[in-house]
Amino acid sequence: MRGETTDPLHRFFGTAMALVVAENGVWEQADRFPLGDVSNVEAAQRRLDRAGEDVAIEVGFDTDAFVGLRLRPAERSRAKELVTALLTQPAGVPRTVGGVMSMVDRLAETRFANVKADHAELGVLDRWQSLGHIELDLPLVDVNPLQLNPAGFDLHAAPAPIMLEIVFGPRADGWIAARVSTQSGPHMHTFDAFRFRAFAEGICMGLPIPHPGECAARDSHGGK
Repeated sequence: MRGETTDPLHRFFGTAMALVVAENGVWEQADRFPLGDVSNVEAAQRRLDRAGEDVAIEVGFDTDAFVGLRLRPAERSRAKELVTALLTQPAGVPRTVGGVMSMVDRLAETRFANVKADHAELGVLDRWQSLGHIELDLPLVDVNPLQLNPAGFDLHAAPAPIMLEIVFGPRADGWIAARVSTQSGPHMHTFDAFRFRAFAEGICMGLPIPHPGECAARDSHGGK
């Protein structure tokens, strides 16, 4: 089991706190269900029953980070099992990013284990659609964070945390994301290049299945 002290990505993610369900990529109108509350199971399952074809699930962490997947048609019947497992996990069980990713791979079709990361995206939490996002090629060690220039939001005054998302697989239907900004005022968040670089390194070194391309590129740059 991946515990809190041994999970290399734990410092970027912290502890899983809530299950989030959204349709058509509209995270601004998503429904949120706290983890560990058995009374939420029925409500979350009803939410899945009402959902249309394009439905996604995310697990939100206490650091604003999240792990997500878009449900494939063949997974709809199994989605309730995944939702129930997440919502009823005992409070004493560490809810780390590694544990959540492993649970997704065990109860849905594989999204993370032995699946190559496809690309990265930079956007604003819960505003991926309304404010837009920019797509970044991997490896991230080749990206100069000081040259990023998104059209839909200001890196120095975003209305919510700025997130760096890693998207997995050719279907791009599994992802993890961590915050790469600091709060500089009420409803104002500023991009943090140091956090960006640190998470880029953490992705290389901390994913449950290493991605040799990321690490090789990092080593060729002298670890910078």
